[in-house]
Amino acid sequence: MEDKESIKEIFERWAHGGMGISMEWFHPPLHKWWLKRLDLSEDSRVLDIGCGTGWASRMVAKLIPNGEVVGIDIAEGMIEIAKQKADDHQNISFRIANVENIPYPHDYFDCLISIESFGWFPDPEAALREMKRVLKIGGKFYIADGYNTWINRLLIKAFKPWMPGIDKYNLYAEDHIKQLVENEFSDIYQEVSRCILLTVGTKTKSSL
Repeated sequence: MEDKESIKEIFERWAHGGMGISMEWFHPPLHKWWLKRLDLSEDSRVLDIGCGTGWASRMVAKLIPNGEVVGIDIAEGMIEIAKQKADDHQNISFRIANVENIPYPHDYFDCLISIESFGWFPDPEAALREMKRVLKIGGKFYIADGYNTWINRLLIKAFKPWMPGIDKYNLYAEDHIKQLVENEFSDIYQEVSRCILLTVGTKTKSSL
């Protein structure tokens, strides 16, 4: 797995080269089905990890008009785009931050979402520990990522000429992702749709 700086460089290139904006049209059809089912109240606090251009943050913000959505990303270029696109959303903020060092206190968020970001984390165990730290007891996390299937391997190969660095994305096996999150969270279940694996878990007292 690449180190943080190498991954940051990939996403800065995508942001400034125009490839990051493709998330605005490529990702929503793959993810709207589960985002609409998030367990939220109108005043929930939601963290979008690896938010990219912020399309999911904007979608979630509409679901929680009295809540708060925070998007974090390692790439300054992505955050710049996300801020520009969220001008008319009063309940969204975006920050440059690493998932291993989330700049919020313990037990702050009701819900965490991570969309096609988990496979980029250099240290997934450290990322999951930090995610657990900022999530409230009873809060849920949702990780939606590509996983190790022939179609996802083929897609990465096909996109490589247009998205340099995409071959650094780690396609985990389905059971491997579950094993990783079981070390930190409880009540885990997984669901497959198209080429996306959705892993959902809860922070309970027993998972502390």
